[in-house]
Amino acid sequence: MPTLNILSWNIKDFAGNRYTKHGNTILNTIYSTAGARLFDIIVVVEPLTKMVKFSHGDVVTEGAGLDGILALYFGLAAKHPAWRVVPLRASADPPKSDMIGVYYFSEVVDFTGPDNIVGPTAIVTKTVTPTHHSLPWGATSTKAGKVAFEDTGGTDVDFFGRNPYLVEFNTPERTARKFSVDVKALPGPNLDIFTGSLPDAVDAHPYRFTLQACGGTPPYVWSKEGTSALPAGLDFVGGVLSGTPTVTGAFHLDVKVADGAGNDVTKSIALTSRAVTGGLVFETAAALPDAVEGQPYDVLLVTSGGTGARSVIHAPQKITDKLPVGCSVATDGAFVWAAPTVKKLEFDTSVADSTDRGFVVVGLHAPPQARAPENSDAVNNIALIRDILPPLRTKPVVIVGDFNTCPLVPQCRVLVKPGKKNDPDYKDTTHPVAESTALNALTLAGFTSHKTMVRSSLKAAKGAGEAAYYYVATKQPPAPNITLDHLTTHAFDHILTIGLPGGAVTNVATVDLVALDPGFVAAETDAKNKKPSPIKGICKKYLWTEGVSDHYPVKLSITL
Repeated sequence: MPTLNILSWNIKDFAGNRYTKHGNTILNTIYSTAGARLFDIIVVVEPLTKMVKFSHGDVVTEGAGLDGILALYFGLAAKHPAWRVVPLRASADPPKSDMIGVYYFSEVVDFTGPDNIVGPTAIVTKTVTPTHHSLPWGATSTKAGKVAFEDTGGTDVDFFGRNPYLVEFNTPERTARKFSVDVKALPGPNLDIFTGSLPDAVDAHPYRFTLQACGGTPPYVWSKEGTSALPAGLDFVGGVLSGTPTVTGAFHLDVKVADGAGNDVTKSIALTSRAVTGGLVFETAAALPDAVEGQPYDVLLVTSGGTGARSVIHAPQKITDKLPVGCSVATDGAFVWAAPTVKKLEFDTSVADSTDRGFVVVGLHAPPQARAPENSDAVNNIALIRDILPPLRTKPVVIVGDFNTCPLVPQCRVLVKPGKKNDPDYKDTTHPVAESTALNALTLAGFTSHKTMVRSSLKAAKGAGEAAYYYVATKQPPAPNITLDHLTTHAFDHILTIGLPGGAVTNVATVDLVALDPGFVAAETDAKNKKPSPIKGICKKYLWTEGVSDHYPVKLSITL
């Protein structure tokens, strides 16, 4: 059972210039200092909006928000080419034109849609052509997140201007293999059968391999000698050994090739047909038969096992791992190279089966309560979406995002109007009581709210947050009443799940970027000595207008 790691991050007004300034910090949150990938899915809330060119449902093709999403995508792809980004779709009408960005690591999860062909969720013709970048998703694809929703009675659900973004993923079984083929120079002018070995055949599985000749005077004409002993189901025609063997054992192919000048040569080549290995595997050996330069090379990479149909892809491990011109790997495993050049080619592949371990991710950016009191209703209305309710809901659902609602009333306090950094005078207040009911409809619908992961929206308390860190570090009055909880227990960003068994949701936590900074311990010591500048500088590095965002990222793991 695979375990997936998900990161949700409200990066306020995320745009290209914000990535330019803070890209390394963002990537260093997604990857460890040792270069290990920490997350499989990343949800970015609040890319820069107000793009009047796009209406609700449009696939966004221009704008500062798209620039930010693509900048992060290219940064991730430079780390590993398996990173993908779901088509960016406007989830609101102008002037808001809100969006949610969703990235996924394609060697772990498949983006499966939904397919938006007809109805209110249909993909809208792109209204603006990109001018300075290429889009990393297919221009003709109908797969994109869903941004319009109906309740179980077929009535449109009102989200008061900012709709959720719903995407579907699957986690099939996968197996990887690195193949290699040595391409040799032409051995000489005389006609010869270059192929000296054949890949193993596997009982009841399709097989194909094209033999190569060299020298002489093309064209070549191939024939099978009567002395051949092939397994039932295989035959040799026109230089291609193909079919589906139905028996196992040791066999041989005796072939003749003639050239245009009347010369001919023969060769006997051994062939093994064997039983399947078991499990989801590549049956074809990693070292493929040698190729000769300039002659077409064609071999079927045989796979077996798994559930249902299997699909093979080229799975490069670095952005520079590209197949040569005229070389391809098809989903059925066909590896074709039109005109090999002298070299040793190594290429990575992956095969996935049709195991259905699908799940749904819903991202939401809801406006602050103070400016949009109907926000509580918008959050509650997520529970009306028929896609995530029985009988349509057949898969687990994960809801993430910035709801700007805190259910921790009255325990949670918000610091406001703090004094200066050395002034202990401050005021505090609680969230509006109405916020405590914002998640009721979802919890009544069966969703689990993971309240152990809660954190602050820091912009509303910039000075307070700064003061809180100072007071915590220095233990100045009123330090007994101010803790890091003032920065990390405001439940504005939420994780809710349904359809997952007990224990399947783990590692739910805030990523406390300030505390994780390499300089934090020393800065904390300085603050205790009444030198607050270093710790203030770390805060500004990550938080508020000068930092990455006014929100911390949150994370979770789910086991499917």
